[in-house]
Formats: sequence, structure tokens, C-alpha cells
Amino acid sequence: MTGRALREAFHREFMTFFERAERTRRWNVFTDIAWDRLAGSAQTADPRLVRCAETFCGVEMYLPDYLRAHLDLMRGDYGRAWFAAN
Repeated sequence: MTGRALREAFHREFMTFFERAERTRRWNVFTDIAWDRLAGSAQTADPRLVRCAETFCGVEMYLPDYLRAHLDLMRGDYGRAWFAAN
């Protein structure tokens, strides 16, 4: 299998995986949180839950920094790089 064919195969596999994961396994910040029920609740929120949410968001926002060296090894191979990130 050529390098190009291998990259395309990884890309197809990733897209199949990603589509299913988004539909069935992952939560969605836009649809899975009842934002309307949270309005005004910041004043009464449990500080421990707030810290957990802030920590989660902080870690997720720095994900690219953690993966940079690894992803540099796969530069140009979109499917493999996205599999690694996921």
C-alpha cells in the first residue's frame, strides 16, 4: 500500500470512528447541558463542582500543547493525527 493510500485509509477510518463517537459516546456542550436551568445558579453553585468544571476546561484547552510533539511525528497524515488526538 502506498503512503497516500495508507493516509487515505486512516482518514476514512477516523471519519467513521469520529462520526459514531460524536453520535453515541461523547457529550455535546451545546445539546447535553440544560443551560436554561443553570441561569442564575452561579450564586448557589457548589464550589467543588465549579472547581471540577474549571479544571476540566483548563485541561481540555491545553490538549494541543500536550500532543504537539506526538502530532509532529504524524505531520501530513490527518487520519493518524486525529486518531491520536482522540
